Amino acid sequence: MFAWLWNLWGHKEASEPTVQRASIYKPLPKYYMFNETGNIMLCTSEKNISGFDEDIKNSFIDVTVFFSALSKALHTTNNPITKKSYSLYNYKAVKDILSSSGMFFEVNVEEGVFSSEKAGESLGKEFLQHALNRHFGDVHLPFSRAMFNGMRYQQNLGKKANVSADSDDALSFRGGSIFFICEILMGIPQTTAVLLSIEPVSAKSEDAIKKGKSETVSMFDLGASQESELTAHGIKRRWTFKKRSYLFTPPKFLANNSAYLTRGDCTELDELVDKFRESLPQKGVS
Repeated sequence: MFAWLWNLWGHKEASEPTVQRASIYKPLPKYYMFNETGNIMLCTSEKNISGFDEDIKNSFIDVTVFFSALSKALHTTNNPITKKSYSLYNYKAVKDILSSSGMFFEVNVEEGVFSSEKAGESLGKEFLQHALNRHFGDVHLPFSRAMFNGMRYQQNLGKKANVSADSDDALSFRGGSIFFICEILMGIPQTTAVLLSIEPVSAKSEDAIKKGKSETVSMFDLGASQESELTAHGIKRRWTFKKRSYLFTPPKFLANNSAYLTRGDCTELDELVDKFRESLPQKGVS
């Protein structure tokens, strides 16, 4: 008659043995697309992206508006040393704007080493896959040559201004390239920015010495040239680079004002450009 007490206090149901299940991490396939200049990259885990909802569209429009404001601020502000407008490939100028914008927050800084025996567009693709930690498959990245050419131009400005590589002003002429990465992973949007800079002169190469070539070569020269023009092609060289990663947290007004980009009559956008310009040195050091 007290069997129910036995069942309640004195007896425990035999539990099923616990099976330890190994967690499985399987990277999703990703699809990539760059804008014409290569500065904005769209990455998605969905092959068909025609059905973007409005929030996702707006989050990526924010990046376009920001990039437009950044470019305008650079090209309408004169560098006090060169007396010319700032370049989009000016590493320090872009870094200063990102830091002062209040929309990008630095989350990581790393230095890396990149090795390659390629040149031209092939070198650019190999470098970007390494630095951005992506794999672009058979896709061509023709903008990479323009990227190297832009960074080379930026570096040459310092030489023309007779700026010593050891001086405080040398950083103002460091070449760099900015990438805005807009990702949709399983329907969730996220935007990051990656700012890359390269030490263009390669480390000494035993392979080059054995082949009777110069010990060092500029990565900018290799990357900006046609592959068939290069006698150094096929020699494995090594360069160092720096990578800064930022997380984007935009204000809502950016998406709301994107329609004004072509008309140039958006007060808030103009105020944003003015804010960016304030972060750029405009007066010479007395």
